[in-house]
Amino acid sequence: LDVGLDLMSVVGGGTIQIKNVTLEQPDISLRVLKSGRANWDVYVSDSAAAAKGQDTTAVSLAIKGWEVKNGRLRYEDLTIPFGMQARGINHTGSGDFARNVFDLVSQTTADSFSMQYDGTEYISQKKLTADVTMAMDLGKMLFTFKDNRVQLNDFPATFQGTIGLPNDQDITYDLTFKALETDFKNILSLVPGAYTKQFQDIEAAGKVAFEGYFKGVQNAVKMPGYGLNLQVKDGSFHYPQLPQRARNINVDMAVDNPSGFTNNVKVNVKQFHLDLGPNPIDGNVLIDGLEPMRVDGRVKANVDLAEMLKVYPVQDLILRGKLLVDGKAKGVYSKTQMPVVQARLNLTNGYVKSKQVPAPIENLTLTGTVTNPTGQLNDTRVDIPQVSLPSG
Repeated sequence: LDVGLDLMSVVGGGTIQIKNVTLEQPDISLRVLKSGRANWDVYVSDSAAAAKGQDTTAVSLAIKGWEVKNGRLRYEDLTIPFGMQARGINHTGSGDFARNVFDLVSQTTADSFSMQYDGTEYISQKKLTADVTMAMDLGKMLFTFKDNRVQLNDFPATFQGTIGLPNDQDITYDLTFKALETDFKNILSLVPGAYTKQFQDIEAAGKVAFEGYFKGVQNAVKMPGYGLNLQVKDGSFHYPQLPQRARNINVDMAVDNPSGFTNNVKVNVKQFHLDLGPNPIDGNVLIDGLEPMRVDGRVKANVDLAEMLKVYPVQDLILRGKLLVDGKAKGVYSKTQMPVVQARLNLTNGYVKSKQVPAPIENLTLTGTVTNPTGQLNDTRVDIPQVSLPSG
């Protein structure tokens, strides 16, 4: 830890002017329990200090610049519940905290950034770059995004809006965000495992529209609402070392949760279509809530497994066989109910070989149906009239 001070401000008895603070390889772990207690809340209250006869005169500090070199940050808030981790952080920031109104300018990079919400990992080990200028109003405790650009892997986005701290209990958000680029390849870089050396040479086409919002109050009992819209039109990608191309990728998806409570989320995938070489995959689903979950969806795929591996590389794996999946579900899913289901599965001439298993599994055949005409658990029927596995 290096700190640069204006020595005259230290001996003068006024506001201590900190010119710069540098942290070398810090490892910072921040945690908030379900009760709201945070592990950085280690200050003795003024009343407790006064009871012990300690000086409670406030120390006034003003910092103008700071830097983090090769840091690590872990943050977990069990009240939300939300978590994030970042490694290889390099960060610089500047702002005149001696004033109530000023601009805070920062530049941040991280070699690996991950984020989870309510047990689901939405961002996994992505490269992060963020250049942000924020208008700071310390009198009102209101912070407004101005010029900014945040990039995960090859996907850049921008934010507009405000974050406020009106009191000790509440944080207010009124933010919108959108993609800065519309090329399909940019959003492909967010797919797990896509950011590899092979991805740099991938051929991709198509357009993307991505936007969303984060709005509301966060405190011990409330969460901000959120939503996003994603559209992919006429997308395609091709790995140069493979013979087939994924084509006709079309996605129309909306996520909306104005209340912020996880159980109230609505996910509407109006369209999902993908051709893996000559093999089509179609689907759509509407999900309303989580417990209970109201579902209305369908998936249909007719895939030659060998052709699939000609589109997307999977190291040390060989697949063959024809796979047909055709299913639909509509109704409520809970601990006591399930949707009305009608599904059909058919696999012929299946073959699997991987590096971990010395002998291949071949001649796999499976035909079956799953039906539930009423939505009652006891009325579920699984019928597998034909299954063939290799002997020995």
